[in-house]
Amino acid sequence: MIKFFGIIVYKSKCITEYYSKDKVKLFLAIFFLIAGIILPSFVSIRNSAKREVESRQYELDLVGEIIKGSSFQEKIYLPKHISKYGVMFATYGRKNTGKIKIEIIQGNKKNSKIVDVTEIKDNDYYYLNIKGLKSGEAILRVEGINGTIGNAVSMHKTADIMYNEMIQNGQPSHRSFVQKILFYEYDGIVKGQIIFTILSVICYIYFLSLLGNEEKNNRKIYVSTVLLIYLIVASRAPVLTFKVEPFAEQVFNFLYNARTYGVFKNLTLMEGGYLPLFHRIIALMIVKLGFNAKITVYLMSNIAVVVVGMMVSVFTLNRYRKYGDIFYRFVVCMVFGAFGISTYSETHTFITMAYLNIVPLFCISLLDFRKMKRWRFVLLMLLVFLLVLSKFLYVVLLPISVAILIFMWRKLVNREKIYLGLVLLATSIQILYAYRNKDLWVNENRPELKVSNFISNVLHQSVQQFVNIFNSGIDSSQNILNLNILYLMIFLMVLVFLLYLIIRSKSRESIIILCLVGITFGVSSINVLSRIWSGNYELWSNSLGAINMWHSILIKVSILLILVLMPYVMKIDRRFNRSPVMIEYLSYIIIVFLVIRFSPLKNETIYKNNKIASDWSIYSKFYDSGKYLIPVEPFFTSENEKISYIGRATDSFLVKTYQGQKYFIENLRDLDAITEISLPYPMKIEYLYVKRIRDYNFNKIKIVGYTEKGEKILDLLQLNKSEREYIGFHNTSSKVEVSKLEFVMENNNKAYVIPEIFIGEPLK
Repeated sequence: MIKFFGIIVYKSKCITEYYSKDKVKLFLAIFFLIAGIILPSFVSIRNSAKREVESRQYELDLVGEIIKGSSFQEKIYLPKHISKYGVMFATYGRKNTGKIKIEIIQGNKKNSKIVDVTEIKDNDYYYLNIKGLKSGEAILRVEGINGTIGNAVSMHKTADIMYNEMIQNGQPSHRSFVQKILFYEYDGIVKGQIIFTILSVICYIYFLSLLGNEEKNNRKIYVSTVLLIYLIVASRAPVLTFKVEPFAEQVFNFLYNARTYGVFKNLTLMEGGYLPLFHRIIALMIVKLGFNAKITVYLMSNIAVVVVGMMVSVFTLNRYRKYGDIFYRFVVCMVFGAFGISTYSETHTFITMAYLNIVPLFCISLLDFRKMKRWRFVLLMLLVFLLVLSKFLYVVLLPISVAILIFMWRKLVNREKIYLGLVLLATSIQILYAYRNKDLWVNENRPELKVSNFISNVLHQSVQQFVNIFNSGIDSSQNILNLNILYLMIFLMVLVFLLYLIIRSKSRESIIILCLVGITFGVSSINVLSRIWSGNYELWSNSLGAINMWHSILIKVSILLILVLMPYVMKIDRRFNRSPVMIEYLSYIIIVFLVIRFSPLKNETIYKNNKIASDWSIYSKFYDSGKYLIPVEPFFTSENEKISYIGRATDSFLVKTYQGQKYFIENLRDLDAITEISLPYPMKIEYLYVKRIRDYNFNKIKIVGYTEKGEKILDLLQLNKSEREYIGFHNTSSKVEVSKLEFVMENNNKAYVIPEIFIGEPLK
């Protein structure tokens, strides 16, 4: 340990000596450490640890006026690291006088307070004195001191019994105080985030120590960048790294097919209407290792993050030195790899990682193929073919590659022609494949799209993505027409400026910028034609297109890559090169902008473990059995099970995309929660999944099943931890037929669940 800290001290001295010569670079290095690593990780850890538990207001009522002699008592639970505990009062909308006594009793400890009722707000929480109390059970008691009828406050009570029922004037009420608890839970996930944050800082310090000799340490710089990307993603997205939860097609498409079919058939299977060759090969390589489902999905998710890091970190290699100093290129890599230009679920999951393939394709386009060894060129071209055959949106490269081949044929060297030819071949294969399988995914009932609407939509959506990069605040807000017009004018002015640079420089980089502009409009065109994006004459009065979604990733990446190339293109232009200091400081400004804009301080990088339907650490064992119904965010996957949805009619995504039988119960339509449900027919329940009313609970839920005659025949405890919002049950004695289900907590109090229940029955 002493040796380890000695190395850290030595590396720190090396960094200080290197950066003491350039105060600006020292500032940027410290700025990135704070704004790019420490602060976002702190926010992420804090938000992961923060818990807020609140009673649902079911069958809400008042206890009556708290007058002299009235008393209310309830057993409550105080979690660890509690910050606030509140109880909801009511004033009847009037000013009352008098006093009440509130006390919390825990063993020999008693926190008591005489409260002047003028301090109490109507229909609001009054936070109690919890100082000195330990975690565990306690008794909350409220007594009236001198209140009188017509001049006293009251308390709310609810049928949602969070921990235990309230005793009102010595009698059971079958109700509970309306409560709100704020606390922090430092569970395994939070501890893991802290560890990965510390490792991130250490890795960054090591990275900085390498910059004194960039040429000698270049491979180490690349590897440390990849590692740092992984560590930062792990600290902010546990569901993708050390606490893995699978996402969508990762299980029921890639995992299932790789396990079920041979190599050749896998290479020809579709995903979402296109050929995902890049993903298929990676999935096959992982699955053929022969691990169980839990470990396989763990490897798939983690390798996806590593692959993203490896792809985007290429820009740190020495061959890209002319495009900016090493720290500038490092920040660019971190923005795409660690910060993300969208949520991690749209760029870093196994099924979405290929949206960032545009970054290595961009880097490859910058290379001089003539100086490359033959075997490296062959491997690189093979990689290009796979990168392009990963997502359908890459067909946008077809007209671009054709245009370059036609108009620049004489200026291209043979290897450049091969490169463009492979892109042309891969995109052509993708188009032919999608066309041959169009019956499986094309919606023939799409409304007619007029040319004027098409142009307006394409331009609007392109502008909105441009706006989103420089003004993220409009993501979910309505945008006024004048503001959109202003950004449109700025966007067009930028396009004119880019065309000016392209015409003047006539360099490889200027051609690449032109291609990136083509990708921007090309992807927008595909999205409009496919009706992913649509609008009418009022389109310019809102910001619909600025919503982050994977269909816009290529657009945002293209715009950012143009920004990245700007300092270099301006440097090689004689008119701008007259002020090299200005160009250098432009790169510094870009660094600061990228870090501030994309460093995820809002912690919107990924979904949280306790809020999603999947619980792979538990449910994966069912997958290995070959007989299962399992939620995989945001769908279900099943095999050898008859699956049914029972509950209210709803447009929720989970229900809408559900592929089994649906039974809509009319009397549940307007209910937000239930404690019991009658099944449409006697069911042999093997699997059952339901959503609790809270994402954190102090008791687990049981389901109790009854026959048509009211006989109790089923008693199952939820499989997952109490803090999970979505919970699951597995019945190993599935021969019994259940007609009615009741939901209760472990202490047999009523438990409330959302009236959306998914059941798996064994096939005959």
